[in-house]
Amino acid sequence: MAVLPQGAMMNYLSRLPNPSGYLAWNPPEVAAFGQEKMTRALTNSSPNFVVEVAVHYSEYQMGYFGTTNKLGLDAQKWIEANYDLVKFLGHDWLKDNNFGIKIYQRKNSLQAGAGGALGQLPARLNLADGADL
Repeated sequence: MAVLPQGAMMNYLSRLPNPSGYLAWNPPEVAAFGQEKMTRALTNSSPNFVVEVAVHYSEYQMGYFGTTNKLGLDAQKWIEANYDLVKFLGHDWLKDNNFGIKIYQRKNSLQAGAGGALGQLPARLNLADGADL
């Protein structure tokens, strides 16, 4: 389970590792490791789940992850092309600037039965009752 742009605590608490190897996609980490390398690691690892958390990087004069070429736009396009949004918690931060969480599941994992629909999320992530992570 990859949590973007940052969410190592979710990986820890759910006991689901981040297979991409990058625990944060904030501006300093993207500058240090290289966005292309980070995106390639994400696409190569192709996790069953991607969780996006609303984090605004105003302290770096940037907005939200996935909205600019400098901060995850290619990764966001790949996620939207290869994953289905299966759960939305809170607000759509791109519309109202409030906190939210989006949970995506890899499209072929739905077809292959590897994880199934939202009701079949791993018990550590089961949000079918609307409970938080």
